[in-house]
Amino acid sequence: MQDPNNHFPGFEQIPSKLEGVLVFAPIPEKDEAQARSYACPQCGGSLKFDVNSSGMACIYCGYLAPVATAHVGRQAQSFEFTLENVQAAEQEWETDRELLHCNNCGAELSYPKGAIAASCPYCGSNKVNLSLPKTKSLRPQVLLPFSATPEALKPRIREWLSKGWMHPKALKDAAQMDKLTPVYLPYWTFSASIAADWKAEVGHYETERYYNSSSKSYETRQVLRWRWENGAITHFFSDLMVNGVSPNRLNHTMLNAIEPYNLSGLVLFSPDYLVGMNVQAYETPLDDAWQSAKQQMRVSTERLCEQDTGSSHVRNMSIDMSYDDEQWRYVLLPLYLAGYSFAGQYYNIMLNGQTGKLAGNKPVDWKKVRTITWLIALIPLLLALIGFIVMQISGNSGLLTFGALASLAGIVVSISLYSQAKKAEKLS
Repeated sequence: MQDPNNHFPGFEQIPSKLEGVLVFAPIPEKDEAQARSYACPQCGGSLKFDVNSSGMACIYCGYLAPVATAHVGRQAQSFEFTLENVQAAEQEWETDRELLHCNNCGAELSYPKGAIAASCPYCGSNKVNLSLPKTKSLRPQVLLPFSATPEALKPRIREWLSKGWMHPKALKDAAQMDKLTPVYLPYWTFSASIAADWKAEVGHYETERYYNSSSKSYETRQVLRWRWENGAITHFFSDLMVNGVSPNRLNHTMLNAIEPYNLSGLVLFSPDYLVGMNVQAYETPLDDAWQSAKQQMRVSTERLCEQDTGSSHVRNMSIDMSYDDEQWRYVLLPLYLAGYSFAGQYYNIMLNGQTGKLAGNKPVDWKKVRTITWLIALIPLLLALIGFIVMQISGNSGLLTFGALASLAGIVVSISLYSQAKKAEKLS
């Protein structure tokens, strides 16, 4: 008997509730991500992405295999702001992954399925739970693989902990370090062509000849003259980056401090890069990120228009801007999160997963800072007091004048050092 399925290519027979009636339905498309296997072909163990080899590695037998992808760099495809492009990019890509939710800080990260997350990499809290992804999100088109290895970065962290006179001397040896946690962060990149027409009052210095009644002669002087001018500029912004993480999740000042990333290393997205890794789900939607990018473009365009005037004296400027050829990309960029405990407090460190550039916060030895700032401020005052006594006895005011000037400088330096210490406590 001939197989009835052969009469209907692309369809398969499904159970029927009516006897003698055949029912057919379209054969479901296979999900390529679900069909992907991460079993080691040598020993059957688990494969995961290995930063050291930049490929897939078996944690049991040491088998290595390259990731099947293509290097695209800055020529990676970008998309116009059309509904079709957004909908086409919106597809499930977190197959075989779970979401970690931190009950302490609210962080949500994508973890490998079956992973046991003991603590949140952001705040160090152990109040976490895992759940399955429930909503669709845009699929990243490209990513920048990790190239800086934890082994190379750990000595850099120790060296960083030992730097700075205002930090505790015991910090380097007493800090209890957590392991480096690799996380792919979501970023949006935007490109657009800007056309701007500007109008402003521009000041120019002109030489003026006038009669000086005191010297009874004609002399010249420079006079600032204001006049209305206008002009037009065009500029193309390429790969302006906006991170997709909430500032409540990560310190954006610290995040900006570890930039830039070199986007020439971008490769086409492959799920292989995410095996055994953590991925931050984006929290800033595409539209909101585009508004942020446009604001950055506007600020930069205003500076370009001011430069176009040819003068450093500009006032009452108005700009009419238009955007053309707007393009966007959704990319994943590598970041290491680390933390350490010292004197009962937890501190955060971020490292660029490509360049290894580091930023973090460190405790400040405020007793040491206050002692030094007070000495810097008080010693010149003491000199001024001695100078005052000497002046009363001998009439020589040289030491008093020096002490007074040194006191003023000491107060300025003390305030500056105190301000630097406050800043270093938040970001070093």
